[in-house]
Amino acid sequence: MKKNLVLFTILLFCFCFVYACAQSNQSEGNAASQQELAPDFKLSDLQGNEILLSSYINKKPVILVFWTTRCDFCRDALRVLNVRYPELSKNGWELLAIDAGDHPVAVERFVMKYNLVFKVLLDKFTTVASAYGVYGVPTYVIIDKKGKVIYFGNYLEIEKFKDLAFK
Repeated sequence: MKKNLVLFTILLFCFCFVYACAQSNQSEGNAASQQELAPDFKLSDLQGNEILLSSYINKKPVILVFWTTRCDFCRDALRVLNVRYPELSKNGWELLAIDAGDHPVAVERFVMKYNLVFKVLLDKFTTVASAYGVYGVPTYVIIDKKGKVIYFGNYLEIEKFKDLAFK
């Protein structure tokens, strides 16, 4: 039963990734046409601490990146974010890397292997990914200080939003 669930999850993400790639060829990511409030969530990090998205509202903008340990594009994206995180943090941003569906042990090994310095959250049953309409990984969501989604896409152009932390 558990193996079937794992296999189903892998196949689902492969299908979703192909679909997202096809969609991203049409556009490099969209600023949210209607600024919608970001769905709130509560997820645990690898140490078991619960993180609420709403705890950042009216404090700082947030970048969410949905990813999996099996995704080569995610690996590259997380490496880049790892290098840029100190600058992002210094400039008032929060980065939450949300693993979508991997076993916590696999995520922990991945985080240790790549020495990730930002918060990594576990979306064990992909409920948060589903709430955000994530079809493939990596997927980026930029949320402004007021809690509104201002960007959703498979490519992150943080330079377009760099002044957001100061508004």
